[in-house]
Amino acid sequence: MKKLGKILVTLITIMALLITPTIAYASDTTSDASDSGVVYLSDLDRVSTSIGYGQIGIDQNSNGNQISVYVNGRRKYFDKGIFAHAKSTLVYDLTNYNNEYDYFITYLGVDASQGSAGSVYFQIYVSNDGVNWGDPVLTTDVLTASSESVYYELSLEGVNYIKLYADPNGGNGNDHAVYADAKLVNYESYFDASITKAEDYNADIETLYEKY
Repeated sequence: MKKLGKILVTLITIMALLITPTIAYASDTTSDASDSGVVYLSDLDRVSTSIGYGQIGIDQNSNGNQISVYVNGRRKYFDKGIFAHAKSTLVYDLTNYNNEYDYFITYLGVDASQGSAGSVYFQIYVSNDGVNWGDPVLTTDVLTASSESVYYELSLEGVNYIKLYADPNGGNGNDHAVYADAKLVNYESYFDASITKAEDYNADIETLYEKY
């Protein structure tokens, strides 16, 4: 029986290590700027900012609470992120970061605090010089506050500037656009930290198994 238990522990560990990046990042709700291999967009200065209503929210929604969106069908809260009521445009200069960090990662959505209201679609643009942008590298479907958020990974190879645009799709009532857990990631460092966490979980599980 104990042998069977150890097999189950091993299987759980393997699943934790192979779990998709979407789920791994979604659970990262207590991270701060000191996390290995990560710098959060909310900690960086913006080149330009245009907000449709109110003020930009840094690591909080319009009510001063945690940003939240739906991830894998359930409401998920994030310690880090950006609130920018549509119609909004945020531009960031990444020239000091794209040599160290491999990807930009975020969840795009309408803050879940708005119930089922809101109607926003997002576009992301990249540029080498901050002047010439070209076509968007991402255009989402129209999202409401009850929609599944859109997880997006963008390679930073050759990217010096990034523009985040949220369109109100008509009227802008309750269009509380958010970029949850928006961050730049060094994949090697970040996944090393994720694997360490998984190994720690495995050790905890084995301890519980031995105890009971």
